[in-house]
Formats: sequence, structure tokens, C-alpha cells
Amino acid sequence: MEVVSYSKHALFVTFVDEYSDFGQVYLLKKYDEVPDAFHQFDRKVQIQHDTKVKKFKIEVELGDVDSLRDLLRPTLVNLAIPYEYATIYEHSRIGAAERYNIRLKHSIELMYKETLLSKRYWDYALKTASYILNFTPSDKVTSTPFQMWIGYVESLEHLKVWGCEVYPCKKEGDEVDRNSEKCFLLGYPKEEKGYILYRQSTNTTFISRSRDFLEDEREVRQENDEERAYDLYCFS
Repeated sequence: MEVVSYSKHALFVTFVDEYSDFGQVYLLKKYDEVPDAFHQFDRKVQIQHDTKVKKFKIEVELGDVDSLRDLLRPTLVNLAIPYEYATIYEHSRIGAAERYNIRLKHSIELMYKETLLSKRYWDYALKTASYILNFTPSDKVTSTPFQMWIGYVESLEHLKVWGCEVYPCKKEGDEVDRNSEKCFLLGYPKEEKGYILYRQSTNTTFISRSRDFLEDEREVRQENDEERAYDLYCFS
């Protein structure tokens, strides 16, 4: 079954540049938000690269072809962007977006194996997985997708184990002060340096520059029946 996140996200769409394999994920609360997500992506391309999307290929499961085509056609026609459709699993070669989604789902499965976090934080896991994949070389590119898309090499020293314990305070000597409030790492903010943390006691999220991460410690995560199974419903 599908699990709606605590942020009310129910599905997502990914846009992937075929040349660099750089992928961008947009979280959605409902199906008809796909055109708006594409507009955001198109604006970002124009701002970052001073160009427009030259051609658009959408990869969808068979049952979604007609509805998604009708949803996106007005946007693509209005922007004069040539487009084509490919049905997932029915064409001989897996496209860039579907390949990216497969890697995303595999990454999230691994991320959730040893964490206390509820699966209703899947949207944070998804964004983090996408963030890390863009720093990961693929068979197709010699450098990283990030470097090819953005144009420079980014340090990876800030990356931490997703879902690990975090104590947002200064260390006392070489030890973490466990009297401070325990939090969990959810992700990385887009607009500033730091980390998105989840404070369990107040069930809230906030941004911190904390360096006190216990990445080697794990606890057994407890699931309720509502969270035992989930599917990530996506469009490419």
C-alpha cells in the first residue's frame, strides 16, 4: 500500500538529464501537481544553464500513459518542447529516469534497514537518496552527475549516515553530551549549510549545523502494521 508521509506527500516525479544522469526529485501531494513540478524544473534549467529544455521524454507505467499525457501535453505544447512517451518495461532499453528511480528505491530500502525512523519519513529519505546519487559516478559518466550538471566538484565531508542519532550541542572533550536531546538526521537543506534534524520529543524538524553524529550506533526499529509495507508511487 502507499504510505502518505508526515508532510502529506503521496507520490513524486523525477526529472533526469540524459547527458549527465543528474536527477531532481519533486515531492507531490496529488497527481495534478506534476505540471507545476515540470514548470519548476524548466525554470531551474533556464536559470542554471541559460537554456531551455530541448526535448522531453516521459517514462511511465502502462496504466498511467493516457492520464499523464493529457495532464502534461498543454504544458509541453505551450513551452514548445518536443516530447515522446515510453512505457516502462515495454521498451528494450531502460531510460535514464527509470534507471534513476530503480537506484532511488534500492537506496531507500538500504537506508531503512537499520533506523528507528518511521517509513512516513520516506520523502526525506527519497530526497537524501537523490542528493547522494548525484554525487555518485555511474557507468555512463566518468565524473559525477553533480559535477557535470553544476560545473564544480563538491566536498563530500558533510555526508552522514541517514537516520543516525544526532545530539545538537557541543561535545564535552571527546565525548558526546548525551544529556542533550536526541535527534535523528533526516536530510540536507537546499538553501543553507547544515542538516535537517528530527526532534523526537516534540515531533518537529529543524535545521542545525551540529557535528555530533553517532553514525556507528544502531537501534532496532519498531514498525506498526500501518508501516510494514509501502510503495513509492512515482512518475519519471
